[in-house]
Amino acid sequence: MESYTTTVPASLLAENINNPDWIVFDCQASPSVPRDGRNFYEGGHIPGAIHICLDDDLSSPVTKETGRHPLPDAKVLIKKLKDWGVNKNTQIVAYDDNNGVMSVRLWWTLRHWFKHERAAILDGGMNAWQSIGQPLSTDEPPKRPAGDFDANPDDNAWVSTDELVDIIKAGKNLILDARAGNRYRGEEELVDAQAGHIPSSISFPMTENLDENGNVRPREELYNRFKDINQPVIHSCASGVTACTNMLAMEIAGLPVGRLYPGSWSEWIRDPKRTTATGEEPGQL
Repeated sequence: MESYTTTVPASLLAENINNPDWIVFDCQASPSVPRDGRNFYEGGHIPGAIHICLDDDLSSPVTKETGRHPLPDAKVLIKKLKDWGVNKNTQIVAYDDNNGVMSVRLWWTLRHWFKHERAAILDGGMNAWQSIGQPLSTDEPPKRPAGDFDANPDDNAWVSTDELVDIIKAGKNLILDARAGNRYRGEEELVDAQAGHIPSSISFPMTENLDENGNVRPREELYNRFKDINQPVIHSCASGVTACTNMLAMEIAGLPVGRLYPGSWSEWIRDPKRTTATGEEPGQL
């Protein structure tokens, strides 16, 4: 049984849309409007797809100390996956309506935190699905029998804010910021309470991993983008979601993926004692 661990083209998903060993998860979500994804799902989704909510399923409740999308309780999410019918050998394909930049959170959770070998995103997302003439549905899929999915989460796959403070002091890791350059530089911020970036982080916009159609760029292009990184990497963004796009790109490129900072910018700025920066960082790869 072949395993897909990074991306799946729309044509291959279409061939397996009724394959009982495959489960499709709809990850449509708004990064700034909680639970909007359910409305998107009800408006149209890939037939048979199960909606998974960024805020309720892939995140814990927000507190005054956390960012906007703190990691979920692993035991709770594992039980939900079982209830949705996921088995230990299930091929999971996650997608959204924004070229995969939301569905990568589920991919990272399964592939790197839960160590599930068969997890991928739909390359190009819903747009790619529709571009090959495949339909959307507004029907809820029938409930599957409970699965036997299980996991031993690897908490070394991510870092806490306290750990990151120590890491920055030691200067032994490279922090890549996946947000758009104008947000990194502090020129514009429409979501979080403060503009700027974590000191010593380097701007690496995740959009540069995608081509003009929203598909992930070829392996060689991704390799050339990240090949000069020569130290362990920590990935950050606004709330620990789109940073996973750079992690996906590095895995496709055959490079060490590094670790995720789930709190990201929205958690870093919760404490005014933490220093922040604007403009361009002077450091180079």
